[in-house]
Amino acid sequence: MSSTSEGNIINEQVFEQLYRNYWQKVFGTCLYFIRDEEVAAELVQEIFKSLWERRANFQINGPMEHYLVRSAKLKVLEYLRTETRRTSHLNHFSITQEQKASTTDRYIESRELNQQVQLLIGQLSPQCRTIYYYSREQGLSNKEIAEKLQISVKTVEYHISKALHFLREHLTREYSL
Repeated sequence: MSSTSEGNIINEQVFEQLYRNYWQKVFGTCLYFIRDEEVAAELVQEIFKSLWERRANFQINGPMEHYLVRSAKLKVLEYLRTETRRTSHLNHFSITQEQKASTTDRYIESRELNQQVQLLIGQLSPQCRTIYYYSREQGLSNKEIAEKLQISVKTVEYHISKALHFLREHLTREYSL
């Protein structure tokens, strides 16, 4: 049956006949590519719904079966494209409950460790604390620190070594590092 033989007008009776004649063929086409009966049936319903909604202005050249099979393939392609994008976004942005818990645990541990380090730094001598701060917090080189504090590079190295040794010793005891 082609729409040209029907004068391009699809009334309720013609639509019902098209549906009965081609539903199985369109469903089979969708199912072949999708491999999910529910999704395939939904796509077929969308194709026939679209046909019904456009019935007053509907025109094709050639057999209706070819038109409907081509519509099914296009609908499947659209579905697969959308599904691929959706899956990609979900994979990119979703994290499991275990990952969330692990991330939260690591954040808490990191915060606690940072607090402990800050307490230990507070126990350093003022000059040692200042040199450690410039080195580790400000990222200054030993030479820059020496120039800023008007001391020798060797003195800077000594205090950084002393601070790191103190931290390592206390954190190893505290956290079994």
